[in-house]
Amino acid sequence: MGFFDDFNVDEAAEAAENKDFTPIPAGDYMLVGTEFEEGIETKNGGIYHKIVFEVTDSEYQGRKIFQNFNWVNSNQKAQEIGRGQLASLAKALGLETFSSLADLCYKPVLAKVKVGKPNNGYAASNEASYFKAASKQPAPVAQAADASAGKFSM
Repeated sequence: MGFFDDFNVDEAAEAAENKDFTPIPAGDYMLVGTEFEEGIETKNGGIYHKIVFEVTDSEYQGRKIFQNFNWVNSNQKAQEIGRGQLASLAKALGLETFSSLADLCYKPVLAKVKVGKPNNGYAASNEASYFKAASKQPAPVAQAADASAGKFSM
């Protein structure tokens, strides 16, 4: 059996065409982090943490919000904002410390979502401006394998 024997070009093309990347309206949404990674900025060598959140309520259920948190940045203000956003997320989840981005995922959180301006050739997109403890429980999300990183504290 070949590597691509079970690949259906028509199904893959249809799935790609049906993706809606237009921003959802600004407002409060229940989110759950479903994916995470650490990255290095190519421009200045900074370190960021990326969490992909999924909306779990409203007519936008299933839509994704891609959130980058600056961890190390040559711009001190950007670094402070990024670390503050991670602290806000951790506190909203009831955590005082965390040792992995996985600790910040797979749990419901209420987020104030806004529409960010187009930037550097990218279209407008959603971003979470702050996080609050969830008062209602969304449907459970399957947890991926734990990725470990250094221990962070607030």
